[in-house]
Amino acid sequence: MTDDQFESLLRTRLPYLPADEPLRDDADLTQLGLDSMQAMELLFDIEEEAGITVPDSAMNAETFATPASLRAVVDQQAEKAA
Repeated sequence: MTDDQFESLLRTRLPYLPADEPLRDDADLTQLGLDSMQAMELLFDIEEEAGITVPDSAMNAETFATPASLRAVVDQQAEKAA
């Protein structure tokens, strides 16, 4: 999954992030409007787009804290799937 694809999927679940504002790697996703329901929907979108499965053990607040933390989990699973 490219950085652009990842950001595009993430932005669809962040209602408090203006379209013209950059998405920083350290942004607090909950402050940008990501709630638990949206996090699950985002995860399903990412899994489908990237062709990966994120383990239950990674479904926690730390994973969904920032774009960087989520991307790290996605990249780790993509490496395992390759």
